[in-house]
Amino acid sequence: MLTKCILTIEVADEATGEIKNQEFDVLDIVSEKLAAKPVKKSSSSKSKLVEDDTPKLILEDSKYSLTTGALKLLDVEPGSEDRLCIEGQKIGKEEYPLISTPIGFGMNVSKGNKITKSGTVRFSGSKHDWLAEFGSEFILVPHPNSDKIFILTLDGKVPEGNASLESLKKSSTSKKKVEKEVKEKEVEQPEPEDISDLEDLLADEDNKDFDTSNFEL
Repeated sequence: MLTKCILTIEVADEATGEIKNQEFDVLDIVSEKLAAKPVKKSSSSKSKLVEDDTPKLILEDSKYSLTTGALKLLDVEPGSEDRLCIEGQKIGKEEYPLISTPIGFGMNVSKGNKITKSGTVRFSGSKHDWLAEFGSEFILVPHPNSDKIFILTLDGKVPEGNASLESLKKSSTSKKKVEKEVKEKEVEQPEPEDISDLEDLLADEDNKDFDTSNFEL
């Protein structure tokens, strides 16, 4: 192991012109420089996953976080192309939020939002406000009729009542229909009246007052 590295240099005295040798320990110089240099904090802490075996979803501002237990249950990989969606379903007499991948909901794979390396998902707007009405921290429980869909509960218990996937499909279809109707109304523009029809109408009105019996040849 290298413990010393001596560097010898010749230095001339400007006043007398005398040349002297000076020795420097290179390792000591390097050690001093490294000690004086501030150590940058690793940014890996910013992307640290929430280590918790309990499958939880924590709602935050404009996003939500998933614990390692939730990511494992959903079978998704942070920082990958995997996406997640949140929908609602009436189970019994109450509505519950559900979470799954687009494929789990039978949607196009491009739907939903991607999961960051830290296990967070962008989530804002009206859907964020809707989910916030249920709470801010949820425990995922398996849907009784699907191994790909999970119910977001406050107590970790499966809700009692009809949780038919058919009702979920009908709810989704109805929602899409409403969105389509709203979109069509937004782009619908009144058609301009045909000027030629207006001219014909005015001509007809003028002809009503014209008495052909008073006309003699």
